Amino acid sequence: NDYLGLAGDPRVVAAAVRATEVYGAGAQASALVSGRTPIHAELEAKLAQFEGTEAALLFPSGFAANVGVIGSLVGDGDVVLCDRLNHASLIDGCRLSGARFRVYGHCDFDQLAGELDKAREARRRLIVTDSLFSMDGDIAPLRELAELADRTQSMLLVDEAHATGVYGEHGTGLCDEISQLSGLVRIGTLSKAIGSQGGFLAGSQDLVEWVRNTARTQMFSTALTPAACGAALESLRIIGADTTRRDHVRGLARFLRSQLHDLNWNTL
Repeated sequence: NDYLGLAGDPRVVAAAVRATEVYGAGAQASALVSGRTPIHAELEAKLAQFEGTEAALLFPSGFAANVGVIGSLVGDGDVVLCDRLNHASLIDGCRLSGARFRVYGHCDFDQLAGELDKAREARRRLIVTDSLFSMDGDIAPLRELAELADRTQSMLLVDEAHATGVYGEHGTGLCDEISQLSGLVRIGTLSKAIGSQGGFLAGSQDLVEWVRNTARTQMFSTALTPAACGAALESLRIIGADTTRRDHVRGLARFLRSQLHDLNWNTL
């Protein structure tokens, strides 16, 4: 998952070491109690700036982010709609939320629209999707999903785990084209292209404060290690300053696909 080769970059490693020397090896408590140190706050502010949102919130892993955020947004009396090919953490978050769980065929908008219509009396409706699907490698049609969510007054949660750092003009992922959607919830990870560890939520200040105080995976988990925060901050600086790495990895992907096509393989 180290798409950009940043996990072993000497600058990133040195930043992790500096953070450890200043703040210690562990955060020592959940973020809600006393585990949120100045470097955690700095990283959350940097992620919000990176994603172009009002605020951001760290989680100990991308899995914890998905399970915690979904459970904070929907529950009994609500409906959550999940693409069949979503990552396991999204599926588990939907199942554990307590909301009525509906799976729609992969990018099947007719089925999704039908399920939303059936759920029109629900208190809340949440559509959940990956932006870049981890197993098939295809990209969700986010603009169409956003239009459907807007038309039906539903929330849309997009997991950018595999797109963060690789796609988008500034490496922020694929949500740039729908960033104005009022009901958009953006999830990302620090564990892949950013080369560190952890997950995050990016969105409005109200959303972040709600999730900070209601997500069980946030409230009852020790905060990220300072080393992970220091490493992520340096990786974000590198990603923002230089497009070379993401241009390179996407070039490799194009080359691989072209070679497979020459051998008559279907790469979707």
